[in-house]
Amino acid sequence: MKLSAWPVLLLLFVSCDRKSRVPDDDRHQEGLIISEKQYQAAATRNYTISDARIGGDSLFITFGSGGCSGSNWKTAIIDAARVAESNPVQRYLKLRLVNNELCAAYFSKQVAVNIRSLRVNGTGTVSFNLNGWNQPLLYQY
Repeated sequence: MKLSAWPVLLLLFVSCDRKSRVPDDDRHQEGLIISEKQYQAAATRNYTISDARIGGDSLFITFGSGGCSGSNWKTAIIDAARVAESNPVQRYLKLRLVNNELCAAYFSKQVAVNIRSLRVNGTGTVSFNLNGWNQPLLYQY
């Protein structure tokens, strides 16, 4: 009795067609801009950073600013598009906040962004200098 290869090929095809599990950090892919021009132009006086940390491939920044609710704020993390050759290498970041709310109340908010695209080839560590935060943030990958 000759066996057909079709059932075996079908099994192989089905078992290889699974999608890889996407790490949770991939949900923060938007909101990162790499631009020296935008980095230079970004104002940083309309907020205060109260916490900054790296978890996995994400940078989390907690900040506060005046406003009505904070629900209309637009944020972005801007990388200066340059790498300082040191050990570890360094990159420079700013939080950009567009806040057109004209109320006097003060609100805190946390933003998160995926920083995987800021890895530097040939290294396993990058030190981020976040404008408005007093200590470097070490990203190890």
